[in-house]
Amino acid sequence: MFFGKIKGTIDEWGFDVFNSTFESFIEIDKSKHMSIVNEANAKGKLIKGDEEGNPILVDPPEPTEKEKSEQRINELENFLRNTDWYAIRFADTEEPIPADIKTNRQAAREEISKLRELLNNNRTV
Repeated sequence: MFFGKIKGTIDEWGFDVFNSTFESFIEIDKSKHMSIVNEANAKGKLIKGDEEGNPILVDPPEPTEKEKSEQRINELENFLRNTDWYAIRFADTEEPIPADIKTNRQAAREEISKLRELLNNNRTV
C-alpha cells in the first residue's frame, strides 16, 4: 500500500486526484495504514502526506456557512421529530402540548424556513 504527498488541486475534502500527481510517496503496510485510519477517525482528523510522503493527521477545514446552515436545519428537524409525540398524543387524547414545547416547535419551524430560504437564494446567515 502506498501513501504520498499530492501535487495539484486540493479541495476541502482532500484531493482532486484527476488533476493531481504524486510528488513523493512511501510504501506502508496494511497494519500501519489501519492504525493511521483508526487514529484519524478517533480524533476527527484528516490524513495528508508530509513533504516526504509520510501520512500525517491534520485538522479538517472549518465548515462553510452553507454546511453550518444545513447542520442547523438537521438539528432543528431532529428536535421536531423528537417532540412529534406531543402532537400525536394531543390528537389522540386532547392532552395539551406543554407551552414551552409548543413555543420551541414553532420557533424551530420558523428558523428552518428562514434557513432554507437563505440557502435557496444562495445566501448564508
